[in-house]
Amino acid sequence: MQREINLVPENLVKRKEKSAILALSSKVLGVLVAVALLFALASFYLYFKLNSSLAKLNLDLDQKKESVKSLEKIEQQNNELSFKLEILNKIIADQEYYSGFLEEVKKVLPPAVVIDDINFTDNASVTVSGTALSYGSLADFIENVSSASEDPNSIYKEISLSEVTLKKETRQISFSSMIKLKDNALKAKTKI
Repeated sequence: MQREINLVPENLVKRKEKSAILALSSKVLGVLVAVALLFALASFYLYFKLNSSLAKLNLDLDQKKESVKSLEKIEQQNNELSFKLEILNKIIADQEYYSGFLEEVKKVLPPAVVIDDINFTDNASVTVSGTALSYGSLADFIENVSSASEDPNSIYKEISLSEVTLKKETRQISFSSMIKLKDNALKAKTKI
């Protein structure tokens, strides 16, 4: 029978196995170190990139906060102005608008009639006194006011003569009339 004879000493075989295991372990360790190094570099890069993005976002946030603060100041000023405007409109709405009455009288006043005195007795009536060159011009004034009272936009309700006197020395007619006004005729029609 034939027997196999191993000429390589057993020490050498064990040593070669150990050195192969050691070489394989070194390669695996080298790969692990390389992977760990790559991971560390990637983590380092990502950390600084995120840090710089965070710094930019914080800067943008601070700018937005400043914008919001300035807008809050503007909004507060707007609210204050709106409140003041509301109060002013209320004051104007409650105020009598006498110049509007004078403008309306000017529209119906014939050239031969002169108004000497206007007295507002209350919110709804006005006493108008003056002189006219003739009875015809006085009649024109009364007719103009009466015609205007039919207009829905007019301030007049009705007119009545309370006194008419002929001045003999000047040949002028002195008159006094009562003009009734529509409700709220003397109130301001515009808002600010």
